Amino acid sequence: MDVEMNKPGPNGTPGAGFATPAYAAPPPPSTTSTPTQTLGIVLRAVAVALTLISAIVMGIAKETVIVNLYDTTTGDLVDTVSVPAKSVQYSAYVYFIAANVIVFAYSSLSMAVSIGRRTTALGISTLLPILDVVMVALLFSCNGATAAITLVAEKGNDNAGWGKFCNAYNNYCGRVTAALVLSMIAAVAYVKLLIFSIISLQKR
Repeated sequence: MDVEMNKPGPNGTPGAGFATPAYAAPPPPSTTSTPTQTLGIVLRAVAVALTLISAIVMGIAKETVIVNLYDTTTGDLVDTVSVPAKSVQYSAYVYFIAANVIVFAYSSLSMAVSIGRRTTALGISTLLPILDVVMVALLFSCNGATAAITLVAEKGNDNAGWGKFCNAYNNYCGRVTAALVLSMIAAVAYVKLLIFSIISLQKR
């Protein structure tokens, strides 16, 4: 802190003699990223890529199987029927697509803000962890619903009378499973991101 003395009074008489403190301007905010901030940006980039791919893979997951119909009496082939399977036919898969699109959009925006190092200036440094919690809940909820439906498709449920059909729709179920795995990895990335965000807030 610099100290500036008062000027002399009239006719060369000394002034009041009080010291006026002069405070230096605060240093500008650092423009360098800490390792935690860099890791946070990387995790958000991973979430951006994985949620986008998951939504696309699930959205285009479809397969058509030709089913032969036979006469139960003679055993002769009567007709052939095309039976399609599409992800958009199931509400759990539609929810999965919508949730991953939402997380993708949020991750892209938050990553851009983090790269610009504007979280403090915009006053959202404490808001991002809260929104990250929402994204974690959204991902785990849609992944849980998708996993439940996929498990029934692969194993069936005799008590409910639901037969398995992944043995006939191998490609379709494979795409659904791949999308689910990618989305789960994105959810884990967000859990790690949330942990680092909490640690970063505690250090302030």
